[in-house]
Amino acid sequence: GTGLSGITSTSPALSVAAQAGVASFSVYEGGKYDIYTLEPARRGRTLTPAGMEAATLPPIDRQPSEVAALLADATFGLPPVQQQVEVIDYKPKLSLEAIGQPMVAVGASRYGAAIGGGVSFFFSDMLGDHSLAAAVQLSSGLTGTFDFKDTAAEVAYFNQAHRWNWGVVGGQVPYLSAGALLGDEDRDRVLRGAPDVSAIRHFRSVIAVTGLAFEARIAGGVTVISDGLRTGASLKAEIERGSRGVISFGIAGGLAPHLPPGQWVVASAIVSDRDRHTTDPDWSECLLRALPGAVHATIAGSDTPVADPPAKRALHDRTGAIVVDMESHLAARIAAAHGLPFTACRVIVDPAHRNLPPAALLSLRPDGNPNVAAVLRSVMAQPRQLPDLMRLAVDATIARAALRRGRALLGPALAFPDFRELEMDFAPAPALS
Repeated sequence: GTGLSGITSTSPALSVAAQAGVASFSVYEGGKYDIYTLEPARRGRTLTPAGMEAATLPPIDRQPSEVAALLADATFGLPPVQQQVEVIDYKPKLSLEAIGQPMVAVGASRYGAAIGGGVSFFFSDMLGDHSLAAAVQLSSGLTGTFDFKDTAAEVAYFNQAHRWNWGVVGGQVPYLSAGALLGDEDRDRVLRGAPDVSAIRHFRSVIAVTGLAFEARIAGGVTVISDGLRTGASLKAEIERGSRGVISFGIAGGLAPHLPPGQWVVASAIVSDRDRHTTDPDWSECLLRALPGAVHATIAGSDTPVADPPAKRALHDRTGAIVVDMESHLAARIAAAHGLPFTACRVIVDPAHRNLPPAALLSLRPDGNPNVAAVLRSVMAQPRQLPDLMRLAVDATIARAALRRGRALLGPALAFPDFRELEMDFAPAPALS
């Protein structure tokens, strides 16, 4: 057969059977399409639509659609007309509609580790006439503590219940200002309080050995050695220029299970795989008097990081030490070789049960600061370490704050026992009249 179709959506389509001569065509009428057939013998008679049973999917005697029946009944589900409906005034009541994506960030820089985070909330009533939004963001800041002045918070209320819309916004946004000074602030403060050049020379005759850049900055006032792999050579060179004592100062890893982050430990002895050195008793006693709550115990020295709880427990059982660092044993060995008084005071950063993530074990930059790019690459390669890294950042913030408070208590010469006596010895003699 042959067929013919129109060019619009309502144009008829025509088909003719080649042998029987029956013609069928479509007609758009009543909002639907009907198909008519015309046989040669019935030409000139009234046309009737062809049966559509052939186009119906089985079963042919299907039940009418319940959905269509419900849609056709506009009154279904409504209460009877005669029923009285209780009418009450609308009272707006705020309820939580959304929580903003919580955010937590951990970072490390030349100033140490930092942690921050924030979250927001949105409240509204049923009609959307009253809206309330609140957001808060916490940060450890440059001070290393979660101070209120470093907290950002904002609350906004918007009223659209009337023709005149109004709202109010209030909050606190930390404003950070900065300046530049030549020289070290702690050292300048010490120098300003010094009676003469001889006392200043005495401050400098005490050598503090540290491992990290922020430890060196906090130590201040005295001669600080923080030279990575060259710490030993730098310490020997400084001693040869003249020194009265050596102290190991900074943070350490906990070995005893009962010690929390921020705990001060004053060394009674330094123990390593090679040797054991007893600290200067007078200097250690001065440290204990200056640092309230400090523990007097053995400190272990290790050439490699002690990262996981089993390794920490084994070192504690083997040596009896309660903390471990990577500089004290080297400094004690060199001080003993030159016959100088030595002691150590350290603040716990990671307690004995804490596991150090791989990113925390990466080598430092030559200046003693964390390699931020390497840390980020490590986190991207092993994202599961992020919770441990965040916990370590919190511990580091606590330890750094304790280290800073303790440094202020130790005085300009880090509690060196002969400081007051030598200051008087160095003072200039009164002029004779």
